[in-house]
Amino acid sequence: MEATLRGNGWKKFFALTLLWMTTALLASAQTITTLHSLTFDDGANPNFATPTQGRDGNIYATTSIGGSKTTGCFCGTAFTITPQGTLTSFSFDGTDGAIPDAGLVLGRDGLLYGTTSTGVASGSGEVFRLNPQTGAVTVLHSFAGSDGASPEAPLTLGPGGKYYGTTNTGGTSNFGTVFSITPSGTFKSLHSFSGADGANPLGGGLTLGSDGALYRVTFFGANGTRGTIFRITGSGKFTNLFDFDGTNGANPNGTLLQAADGNMYRTTSAGGGPQLWDSVQAHPGGRCNGFAQLRQH
Repeated sequence: MEATLRGNGWKKFFALTLLWMTTALLASAQTITTLHSLTFDDGANPNFATPTQGRDGNIYATTSIGGSKTTGCFCGTAFTITPQGTLTSFSFDGTDGAIPDAGLVLGRDGLLYGTTSTGVASGSGEVFRLNPQTGAVTVLHSFAGSDGASPEAPLTLGPGGKYYGTTNTGGTSNFGTVFSITPSGTFKSLHSFSGADGANPLGGGLTLGSDGALYRVTFFGANGTRGTIFRITGSGKFTNLFDFDGTNGANPNGTLLQAADGNMYRTTSAGGGPQLWDSVQAHPGGRCNGFAQLRQH
């Protein structure tokens, strides 16, 4: 399914801005330049999207709502902006997806890949491909609920040249899924969370480890629904690495970072006794004892 996304400007609506910051390595001050103020007609609320640079040197991102009034949807946009501040916006109309929270990933083919958390016929979201030259969006997979729903995390380019992602809900137990998809749209559901092995992987995307496996956290599930850390291979072999119990952190969301020492780092949003959050460390490779609490605040 292919459609051309549209966009134009009509009025200032939100004081949302795109910023450019230049930093000199040895300078004590930075310069921030406002490149563009979103108008709602060209997008609004770029809540979670991290910008991506295309091969043309321009910056690409998404907004959760807004869009051209001609679509009658305000279902969100994908946009490109030049370093000089010229913005072109492409509006989703619901039939080709809605609420693209997660942003875009640049593919090896120069095209951009992303997800919408709702829209299309099922209302359960999609994986799409955007041609930055033509503004054409191609729906690669429409979620049905049984194979996942509400994919709000960015895609990760991983083993075999496939894209890997998670859905917040859907799957066998409606606790979310992990999936893979090829650039041409061949889709595979790799794992459905049961609750006991995690539930609702909210926030950021999967992290490709140095061992070639993918790592992620779930917000709920396992010990008293406090969340988990898991590992999954490109073929779908799933390992639950760690269960949070509240004393060592609870309810992690977002993306794990693999640092130069080979360990994965992430914060939790709650837990750690009376403290508000923890910073945690996990060793890749599937060892269940590879977790250490680093610091409480």
